[in-house]
Amino acid sequence: MDHLSVLRDHFSNMPFNHKMAADRGISKNVIHSMLKAGFIARIYRGIYAMIDTELDQEFYFRCATLKAGAESYISTVSAYIYYELSDHVGRKVWISVHANCRRNEKWLRTIRVRNLYPEIGISKKLGYRISNIERTIVDGFRYQKLVGLRQAADAYKNAILKKQTTPASVYEMAGLLQAEKSVKPFIEIL
Repeated sequence: MDHLSVLRDHFSNMPFNHKMAADRGISKNVIHSMLKAGFIARIYRGIYAMIDTELDQEFYFRCATLKAGAESYISTVSAYIYYELSDHVGRKVWISVHANCRRNEKWLRTIRVRNLYPEIGISKKLGYRISNIERTIVDGFRYQKLVGLRQAADAYKNAILKKQTTPASVYEMAGLLQAEKSVKPFIEIL
């Protein structure tokens, strides 16, 4: 089996990096020659994809997860857009990472968190993890200085109006994340 078919079999609509290709027996030199030949495209520094890959929102979520690490998760503004809670057009992928993780990518907006609570309110998708609606709303209020209070409040209102969640389940998620103090005033007012 040639290198191109190996890449197509394993990464057809998925981004990959040098390490992932090396695990399949493909060296950096082969990747660079395929890049020059036009079989693959460089999406970001160190991230590649097959030339016929569909570059949708979830593809960029997978790219962000490759850069930030497996414990990270898509959150706040990007999750608002994913769940259709906001009409804001995001130019960056918002991702929550551990406080020790430092990423300086122009296309990536990292929220560095001391305690990620990596299993609470996180949905696992193909190639990335994303916060569920309740956790997205709670994180929006927790990080309102980064997200903006108005955008967080609008997302909460939209989720309630679309019957995607209830105030009780949002407050319950805040309790699990030990964030009742930062969320309770907004739930009571809105």
